[in-house]
Amino acid sequence: MKTRFVEMLSPGEVLSREVFVIKEANVGTTSKGDPFVSMTLADRTGEIDCKKWDCGELPGKPGDFLSIDGTVGSYKGESQITVKRTTPLVLDKNPDIDVKDFVASSRRSALDMRDEVEQLIDRHCDEGTARILHRVLEHPKLLDTPAALKNHHAYAGGLLEHMLSMAQIGLMLCDHYEAQYPGVLSKSLVIAGCVLHDIGKCVEQDPLAGYTDQGKLVGHIALGVQMLIWAAVDLYGDDQSVLMDERLIRLKHMILSHHGTQEWGSPVEPRTPEAHILHQIDMLDSRMNMIAGAVEGCEDAWTEKVWALGGELYVGAGG
Repeated sequence: MKTRFVEMLSPGEVLSREVFVIKEANVGTTSKGDPFVSMTLADRTGEIDCKKWDCGELPGKPGDFLSIDGTVGSYKGESQITVKRTTPLVLDKNPDIDVKDFVASSRRSALDMRDEVEQLIDRHCDEGTARILHRVLEHPKLLDTPAALKNHHAYAGGLLEHMLSMAQIGLMLCDHYEAQYPGVLSKSLVIAGCVLHDIGKCVEQDPLAGYTDQGKLVGHIALGVQMLIWAAVDLYGDDQSVLMDERLIRLKHMILSHHGTQEWGSPVEPRTPEAHILHQIDMLDSRMNMIAGAVEGCEDAWTEKVWALGGELYVGAGG
């Protein structure tokens, strides 16, 4: 069982057979031409830079577990481990390894969050849309998938947390704007967009290994559309009238346009009321998660830099 975590490590500490998961590993060359291995190792509390000098052989790939001996030092104000010895570990042959020690998780139960999403769907989506959404939510990786590998909701269960929060925001906005502008928004489509917009991340990302091959080659937007079509085909068969149904086209459009602009990675830009509001909900919820993460535990007037938000955040004198 793991007892020493990244957040506990301090310069001068000697490590013996401490287990971490590899996030990145590369071979480099010093100015003298000598090879070395540069790694980012991690557990559920964070990541740490590591160097193994006079070595040109990678000890493993991202997602592999590694036992290391070494010394904790400091480089440019950040902790860094100088590794002396590495031992690859196979998960199936090391029952003492608990994967939960190596992946940060949502504070909420992923099962509970999925149940809440399913209930929102049943209450507010039309029957045909609800059937497709329920089928998509059966994906076996959903409970463990982060919403992102960095920045927002970057932990196991983060996608469900993001999805649920967005759906709740969408419901409130639909009720508000129904009073202001009756009939402009479809509550069923807005909830569906919140559920579907990042569903491709179940295939794009692995909480231990990072981006999958499909994630790098295809990306979560295209994968999400593919998952939506598969769900429809699974339910209705290869029926062209269903696959060309306006509802399905609108759902595909929301996945394809949810980043807002082509500059930000959307193949197309929002062209329906529901697609426009989905983009704004996504921006709001992702940024609020980053803000909360920066503010939490801050004891100074300014937080650390949050590059995705443009820099530090002011929280007031005394934190």
